[in-house]
Amino acid sequence: MVQTFQYIRTDVPGINYTWAGMLAGAMYGFSPLVWTYAVGSEVFALNNLFASLVLNLTAKYATAKARGGTCSGDFYMYVGALVCGLGMCNQHTLILYEIPLVCWILYTQYASGKVTVARTLALAVLFLVGLLPYIFLYWSDTYAMKKGSWGDSSNLKGFWRHLTRADYGTFQLFSGNDGREVEGLADRLLAHLKDFTYRQSLGFGPLPALFGLVHSLRNPGLEEKPASAAAASSSRKGKKKAIKAPAVGPPPIPKNSFGVALMGAYVFYQVGFHSLSNLPLSNPLLFGVHARFWMQPNLIVFAYFGIGIVSLATVVSASFPSFFNTTPRQ
Repeated sequence: MVQTFQYIRTDVPGINYTWAGMLAGAMYGFSPLVWTYAVGSEVFALNNLFASLVLNLTAKYATAKARGGTCSGDFYMYVGALVCGLGMCNQHTLILYEIPLVCWILYTQYASGKVTVARTLALAVLFLVGLLPYIFLYWSDTYAMKKGSWGDSSNLKGFWRHLTRADYGTFQLFSGNDGREVEGLADRLLAHLKDFTYRQSLGFGPLPALFGLVHSLRNPGLEEKPASAAAASSSRKGKKKAIKAPAVGPPPIPKNSFGVALMGAYVFYQVGFHSLSNLPLSNPLLFGVHARFWMQPNLIVFAYFGIGIVSLATVVSASFPSFFNTTPRQ
């Protein structure tokens, strides 16, 4: 995903994002929080995979035209719809990524004049196909019910209760009375920032990540305007002066729109999750449970870290060309 910006930021040619992507990926994969759950069979490790796939497919969709190749952007869009459904079977918090990214993809489809009933239905069907593993809940509770199973999914009411986590409280993590008066949104966001800064990135992650965020949001221009939305010009008979017709359709898509969508996914997750989470952070055990959900937003933060490292390296090399030997020989 970091390498995606090699095709988006075409106003800064000659920058190679590959090494930064590898560095950011290694730092994320070996960060203490991710590594703890990656070495065993865990739902969070699988969620990291699905979250990575969703971001990767969205990035490839955003740059399919610039990269060329045999796969079009629509291919990644359809595969992404299937992956979104499969990911929801594993962990519901993935929807906090899916909502903003799907909205962005639908907007780009609309801006390109590609939205049709058939394409929309195809996306919906692929998403529902991804949800098919839920059928196993009905089968297992009907034919192989075991003691200790979480609810009874052999009937529609029980299945819905399980799906919405009604026993814990829908959109909540904690069902006890202690979850009613707990830390607020600001306290939880600050706790996440401290954990990322001092534990996950060893103190030097925030600055490059901030540079990466700014770099990803800088607007290098507009994509080519779709033919359906292009402004037409016409000349009246007997007059030399051409009269431009008003633009028809949606405006062209900014080249940095994926950067905006990426930031939107991060903000949507952070605000949505931390507003709904009601685990008391004063309890060390429950703090650890809460922290497991930081792996998903950390994926984007480490991507920003990789982009920021490239941005900083470019600024430093441009400021000291003789030291880095970047000036051409005479």
